[in-house]
Amino acid sequence: MRAYYATDTRVYQLAAGALIAVILLRQKDSASTPAQLPFQSAITPLVFIAFIALAIGDGWFFSSLSASTRGLLATVAAVGLIWSLEPHLPSTFQRVLSSKTPTYLGRISYGT
Repeated sequence: MRAYYATDTRVYQLAAGALIAVILLRQKDSASTPAQLPFQSAITPLVFIAFIALAIGDGWFFSSLSASTRGLLATVAAVGLIWSLEPHLPSTFQRVLSSKTPTYLGRISYGT
């Protein structure tokens, strides 16, 4: 139970979220608009699939990995997904995730 709920065992996830937030805020606050990397919109579906595969409870896709390794990889995939969905020119994947149904599910998912 402690490994799942204790803050010190999850601090790397909090730090990764804070780091990506700071990076994205600095990009927004900078005078020059950062250019979108050519592979940024192409990598989004791949990172999304990797995140889903790593987040599945039993780790059926990555069954040989330990839980801590899978958690670290899921954190890296989540940061990559957040970063790749931040382009200044909206991608197709970004439009799909911003549509009505995924937005609704996102709003109710925490409470559910």
